[in-house]
Amino acid sequence: MKSNLNHIKKERFEKLSYFVPFSCNNNSNLIIKKFKRQPFYKHSHIEIMRKLEIVDLNNGLKAAGNRGYFLKGFGLDLNLALVKFGLEYLDTEQHTKLWAPLFLRKQIMKKCVQILDFKNQLYKVPISKNTFYLIATAEQAICSQMYNSSYKISDLPLKLCCYSTCFRKEAGSHGIDSGGLFRF
Repeated sequence: MKSNLNHIKKERFEKLSYFVPFSCNNNSNLIIKKFKRQPFYKHSHIEIMRKLEIVDLNNGLKAAGNRGYFLKGFGLDLNLALVKFGLEYLDTEQHTKLWAPLFLRKQIMKKCVQILDFKNQLYKVPISKNTFYLIATAEQAICSQMYNSSYKISDLPLKLCCYSTCFRKEAGSHGIDSGGLFRF
């Protein structure tokens, strides 16, 4: 049954990508049609999301500060659809899907990040006598999963994909200017 499900999923993506030319580099891309150069970004993503009423920045600001937002209605549906599409596609390519822990022990995190990241990017969560850090990217959690493991050459490369919420301090005011939506 699982192989039948994989066939159905793969068939769906093959149909989707049938007309899309494949190329390993820009020099061999097939040009189908050229368009007149348009001004870049007539509207910012924030303006578009506000006009479509798919984000609530005002209540996000009240709830979480400058980088807070609520996706609503179609905004949430679009976000979840893109995540699901990506995961389903990688599933057809035989990637193992993972859901990572959202925080790691300090001892493990030290093996996955540069020292300056502790101060500049990571959120510290002291619990009792232990120190944890919220992950800034799924790679940190995957790194911890691989730590002290051995793999046979025949088992490589490992094909993994991971979806996670990422908690990262952003330097500067970029996140403030964009309502925290620059990673959306």
